[in-house]
Amino acid sequence: MLKKKHKEKNIYKHERGLHYKPLSKILLISVIAILCVISYLPAYKNNITNWDDDRYISKNPYITSLSFFNVKEIFSNFYFCNYHPLTMLSLALDYSIGGTSPFVFHFTNVLLHIINSLLVFWLVLLVLNDLKTAFFCGLLFGVHTLHVESVAWIAERKDVLYSLFYLLSFISYIKYIKLTRKDALPKISACAIAVTPNEVSLRVRVNYYLLSLVLFIMSVLSKGMAVTLPLVLIATDYFYNRKLLSKKIIAEKIPFLIISLIFGIIAILAQKTETAISGLESYRLDESIVFACYALFQYVLKLLLPAGLSSFYPYPSEISWFFWFYPLIIMLIIAIIVFSLISWIIPDTW
Repeated sequence: MLKKKHKEKNIYKHERGLHYKPLSKILLISVIAILCVISYLPAYKNNITNWDDDRYISKNPYITSLSFFNVKEIFSNFYFCNYHPLTMLSLALDYSIGGTSPFVFHFTNVLLHIINSLLVFWLVLLVLNDLKTAFFCGLLFGVHTLHVESVAWIAERKDVLYSLFYLLSFISYIKYIKLTRKDALPKISACAIAVTPNEVSLRVRVNYYLLSLVLFIMSVLSKGMAVTLPLVLIATDYFYNRKLLSKKIIAEKIPFLIISLIFGIIAILAQKTETAISGLESYRLDESIVFACYALFQYVLKLLLPAGLSSFYPYPSEISWFFWFYPLIIMLIIAIIVFSLISWIIPDTW
């Protein structure tokens, strides 16, 4: 019983935090947005490159008009080894405004990235109720150099667009979780009109759940990478101390997992239509695992030390002996994270 109380205290202590003044939030949000705009001012000077940009814009027949035929083709076919119809539609909207003018496409990319940075701020504030941490995370997300490629490169519209719906779906799910707790009912009942708090809570919970599901579908329709969201939701359930094996929790995840499975298969089939996932056939399975661990390590390294960045990272012609240390490093990092989480959630365990 004592451990359970400690666990609940650590998991939900952020919800008993201070209620920050709206002016403070507006000020910090404005700082994030302004710094993002300043950071990406050079992007507006960029032209359409001959590396994917031309395939998506100047040589893309499906974005030249928003006709029924083009929309049907966008949703029924793969394009350039991808299936991302909402991304194609967003490019078509930009084309209808400015034609092949690169400014409109860059403007939309930067705008979406600013919105995503503010959504990260909202997400962290919603989970931790810590204004300083939320500001730091939103700002880091907004101005970190690892995001430059996704924002300043028109062809990576799919990154900023899927992230928009991904974050919105995640936020909606967290709102849904928070409303399943009894201590959230008084906040809801204040808005009730001729209905009981439980009825209001049920309606709002269902709406947030359905909203999260719809936004998830929109995310996978923007980029296949969004299929990872169900795993994030399961980790979120664990964070909020929900019973992962309960029938209710499992039933909640089934629609997300089915959608993830379907679009995961679609993404693989789309990638096979061209050379997007070729080049690995000559490597053994263990070597492919080494490459994956190396790439994951590089993401962490570049996050902390963003130097030596490139627009293209080729597979090595041969695997040097030091590459085999990367799986061990990744396992060590995972062990440290798990140890830290358990120590934080159950402080008396260690």
